[in-house]
Amino acid sequence: MFDAILLATYGGPEKLEDVAPFLDAVLQGKKIPPARRALVEQRYRRYNGLSPAPQAARNLRDAIISCLSEQQSSTRVYLGNLYTSPTLVDASRTLLKDAPKNVLVFPCSPIGSAPSCQRYRQAAFRALHEASSELPSAPRIVFAPPFCDQEAFQRAFADAILSELAWCELDECGRNGFDVQKHLQTSPKRLILFTAHSIPQNLANCAQYSRQLICTARHIMTRILTAVSANGDAPETLRQTISTRYPQTLNQWLERFEDQALIDALQESLAQRALEMTLAYQSRSGSPRDVWIEPSVEDAVRLYKDANPLLKDVIVVPIGFFFENMETIHDLDVELKEVCEQLQLNYRRAQCVGAQEIMARFIAELSRLDVEDFSESSCLQEECRLQCRLDT
Repeated sequence: MFDAILLATYGGPEKLEDVAPFLDAVLQGKKIPPARRALVEQRYRRYNGLSPAPQAARNLRDAIISCLSEQQSSTRVYLGNLYTSPTLVDASRTLLKDAPKNVLVFPCSPIGSAPSCQRYRQAAFRALHEASSELPSAPRIVFAPPFCDQEAFQRAFADAILSELAWCELDECGRNGFDVQKHLQTSPKRLILFTAHSIPQNLANCAQYSRQLICTARHIMTRILTAVSANGDAPETLRQTISTRYPQTLNQWLERFEDQALIDALQESLAQRALEMTLAYQSRSGSPRDVWIEPSVEDAVRLYKDANPLLKDVIVVPIGFFFENMETIHDLDVELKEVCEQLQLNYRRAQCVGAQEIMARFIAELSRLDVEDFSESSCLQEECRLQCRLDT
């Protein structure tokens, strides 16, 4: 068991005067054109410098503490950010004063990749190592692996998608009531658009980034279709894939959701309910000369509208983001929404799930596992190749 949990999060500004220092920290060592920085700063100023991410992280921390209290657990919970206070260095110093023996670091990133999960791991490792260098005995530090395959994460998004589908039905029938099963079988075409942050192609290839995302999306839709199928009429291929345990190697799980029989059954079930699903990417940054993964969310919506004249609703599901942040509230709820309105499409969005109680309970349960339940990771020394979850 673990006597300390360190949540490693991105951070974000919470007032106007925080914006410039935050961007200084994020952009340190990067050559960014002044005009690009000014544009990003302007976006934050549009919201009075307030990012929802820090409060969401605090809400998750408090919810985990509440869950641990219910379990009469003495495990302590700490919060450290990459780019804003309290930093991972601050959190590590506070944590080590309490002299824990085993520390579980939880990177708040569901998908494994160098720009996300690995960045949190490396920063937390450096902070804890530096803070413990003068201690007579350092605690054992373990990192939770990417959790896109875990039931809690997928149930939270499945519930959010079902809620948005229900609201689409209410909008259609004048809010006079709805039947979810009838809605899924008779509605006009609706696109479930799963999104994640675009990253450079070479980093995506190393971490099998897109593979993780599309398999996660398939599992979420499988869970939805199985849940709403009348009289258990979901194909057996779908119903057999719902059970997931932790820990499980991510590679085994990915292979299961790349089975062609499952993919065919999923596509057939979606078609019967006038649903489409796809994966696209958002919030690209960096040099335009570099190759980043595509398509963009805007291009994906335009292509689907051209190919499906009956497309009426777009439900956006940001599975690559754990907490609400500027890239969800602006890049999606402002810029992508404008594209949908231009195409005469109804825009709806599932909220990020990081602050939900189901995730807090998941993390609290992780702290009850043994240290040996977590694999050693090589990502502290090299580029991310999902070695924390692969059979090696």
